Amino acid sequence: MRTLIIDTRQQKGKHKRKHEEFGRMGIESVRSKLPAGDYAYAPKVAVDTKRDLYELNACLTVEHERFARECDAVPGSILVILTENDQGVRSLADLERWVEPDEDAERRLTKSGGKVRKRLVGSTMAKACETMHEHHGTYFAFCRPDEAARKVIELLDWGEGLGGEQGGDI
Repeated sequence: MRTLIIDTRQQKGKHKRKHEEFGRMGIESVRSKLPAGDYAYAPKVAVDTKRDLYELNACLTVEHERFARECDAVPGSILVILTENDQGVRSLADLERWVEPDEDAERRLTKSGGKVRKRLVGSTMAKACETMHEHHGTYFAFCRPDEAARKVIELLDWGEGLGGEQGGDI
């Protein structure tokens, strides 16, 4: 059985739910610094988790340069960005159709002190994900928060068996 590597830069306790589920699944884990991503079996494949669509959007926009460097951190390896969400987004096609709900846009406006912010539009985010795949080989996957632990393992297994598959959506 392989041992799951959990990046040491990931905040302890922040992903407790996933880590407990790994234990229930009988998966052994160790904490070690990874060059990219939050979880890996080996340098060949890594999964980086995003807590929601807003964190993904920040990586694609305001943190783009840092995010691109992370995507390129391990030449020859596969990085999958897994975005947890309760908005029904399970694929890039779903993201393409998603539009930020009014109440979420209002809440972001309130948090920003009234600074003008555009409503998040999924089609723009989906295009950015496709561009990241084309330029950096990064793949994107989506799930509900309660599915995250199982999805991480599924993606690591998928990446280990990947052979020339194209497209940025899993």
